Amino acid sequence: MRRRAIPQQPVPFPESTPPAINYAVVTGTLISDPIEDKGPGGEPLTLLEIKFPVAHPEDPRLLWTYALYDVQVPAKVGGRDIEELREGATVLVAGQLSQRSDRIDEQAALVAILVKPGPCSEPSDPSQ
Repeated sequence: MRRRAIPQQPVPFPESTPPAINYAVVTGTLISDPIEDKGPGGEPLTLLEIKFPVAHPEDPRLLWTYALYDVQVPAKVGGRDIEELREGATVLVAGQLSQRSDRIDEQAALVAILVKPGPCSEPSDPSQ
């Protein structure tokens, strides 16, 4: 496992070229209830684990698999809508791609700048 240094003082985020690179918008279904957690600087956040369908690369009309993603929702972004989410709820999430580290491993994460609960149409998962 590779350790990253966490700055002691806030550091301005580097300008991206081109602007808005490394951002994603995802619609999916929560695979568990939201989890209260802390960010790298100790700030409170809510962790959402979502799954979403992935189209087959050779025939986009077909379901290929389901992808799983961790979404970090800072307290200032979350609010009342997040508190009411439960496993099985559908969400639309927009945010910046990131890495999440813990004592065991690192994994990709999305740091949310927008979370909207509500219906989104997904194909049913035949494995369930």
